[in-house]
Amino acid sequence: MKVRYGIISVGGWARGVHIPNINQIDNAEITALCSRSEENLKAGLDLCKDSPQTYTDHKKMLQADDVDAVIICSPNCLHASLSIEALEAGKHVLCEKPMALTVADCDRVAEVVEKTGRFYLIGLELRHSHFFNEAKKLIKEGRIGQPRMAWCAHHRGPTSKQRWRGQKDISGGPIFDVGVHYSDLFHFLLESKPAGVFATAVAFDDDGIWDCCEAIITLENGTICNYRQTLISRHNLDTGIYVLGSEGYLNANMSRKQIVVVSTQDPDAQPIVLDLPDKQKVYGFDGSLQQLRSFTDCIFNNTPPPVGPHIGRTATALCAAIEESIATGQCVVID
Repeated sequence: MKVRYGIISVGGWARGVHIPNINQIDNAEITALCSRSEENLKAGLDLCKDSPQTYTDHKKMLQADDVDAVIICSPNCLHASLSIEALEAGKHVLCEKPMALTVADCDRVAEVVEKTGRFYLIGLELRHSHFFNEAKKLIKEGRIGQPRMAWCAHHRGPTSKQRWRGQKDISGGPIFDVGVHYSDLFHFLLESKPAGVFATAVAFDDDGIWDCCEAIITLENGTICNYRQTLISRHNLDTGIYVLGSEGYLNANMSRKQIVVVSTQDPDAQPIVLDLPDKQKVYGFDGSLQQLRSFTDCIFNNTPPPVGPHIGRTATALCAAIEESIATGQCVVID
C-alpha cells in the first residue's frame, strides 16, 4: 500500500522538490499532476518514476479515486481556497506556506479540517529539519540556560522579486513568501507564540515589495526576537539563528550546516561544535524530504500531523502583524 499523491501546480518547487522527494519514499507515489501549463505538465511527468494521470483542471483531479492526498504548490493567494476544495473532496492536504494571506482565511481552512476529519499539514519544512531539531534539542537540554533573546537574518538577491513572487496581491510580498519560514523558527525553537511586533521596512522601487525589513518580535514567554530580511544581497551571506540564554548562546548557521554552543558562565568550557552535513541528497530545504515522510506516515498511521492548522495560523498572524506594523508605524499585538 502507498499513499497516492496528486500535485496542484507543477512549477519549479513541485518539479525541483516534491516530485524528486516523493520518488525517494517507498510508501508514496504520485498518481496525478495538475497544471494549466502543458509545458510544466510534461516536465513534471518526465521527472516522475511513476506514471501519473495529468490534468489541466484541478476540480477534475480532486474527483479522482486514485488520489489520497494533495500537495498544493500554487501561488500563495490560492492556498486557502484550494485547500478547502481539496479537503471537501475528501483529500488530505499538504499546503505550501503560507497557509493563507489573512488570519480569517486560516480560520476558514481550520474549520473545514475539523469538519471533514482530513489531515492538513502546512509546509513549514524547517520544523522537520534534522539541523533545527538538533538546535532545539540543545536549547531544551538547558545548554544555554533560559533563552532571553534571539535573532535571525535571511538575505536574498533581487531575483526573488521576479514573476508572481514580485506581485504582492498574489504572493503577499516577501514577508509572507520567504520570511514566514524564518520568523516561525522563533516559535518552533523557543516553544512560545509571538505576542507582539514592531517592524520597519523600505522599498527602493515603486513595486511595493520590501527590499529590506526588520522586525522586533516579543514572544509570550518574554523572549525578544529580531528578524532581518533583505532582497538586495548579491553575495552569499549566511542564514542562521542565534539564541542568547542566561548561561550561554547557540549559533545555528544553516548555510554552513554547523551549530556552535558557547558557555558564558564557565570561561574554561570548550565550545560545542556540531557539523551536520546532509545525510542524503536534499531537494529543497533540509526538512523537505522529512516533511513528506512524516505526512505520509501520519496518513498511514491515522495520526494528525504536528505542524497543522494551528501552526500555520500563528505563522500567518505574525506575517500579517509585521505588515500592519510597517504600514502604521505602531506596535501590533498578535491574537
